[in-house]
Amino acid sequence: MTTDIISGSVYTFKVIAVNVVGSSSFSNIVTIIAARLPGQPGVPFEYSSSTTYIELRWTYPVLGNGGANITNYKVYWDLGHGDGLFVYLASTNGYQTLTVNSALSSQFISGLSYTFRVTAVNAIGESVYA
Repeated sequence: MTTDIISGSVYTFKVIAVNVVGSSSFSNIVTIIAARLPGQPGVPFEYSSSTTYIELRWTYPVLGNGGANITNYKVYWDLGHGDGLFVYLASTNGYQTLTVNSALSSQFISGLSYTFRVTAVNAIGESVYA
């Protein structure tokens, strides 16, 4: 049993089965990269805006990518309702920026105040919200 696995490290295993009759031959070699969920990205902030768009940016997770590359960031928003309910808006393909406008979502209404959340995604899954 392996108990000292380090995220981002490569491990190679062979397996045998053992029962009362004896042992099997070794399996083929299996190679894995140990990983966990990515860290929480920085809180999204308004980088620039006008009456027709909001450009959001955020920072790379302080606790890193969890040992697997961040494949994308997911952005959620409250639709300007301020009710604490967030819905998925878009993914960014790994970029730490997103421009929100009516072309991205027909629900974008100029003049409303929006709250955004961001998560980082790697091969293991999705981080907690920032």
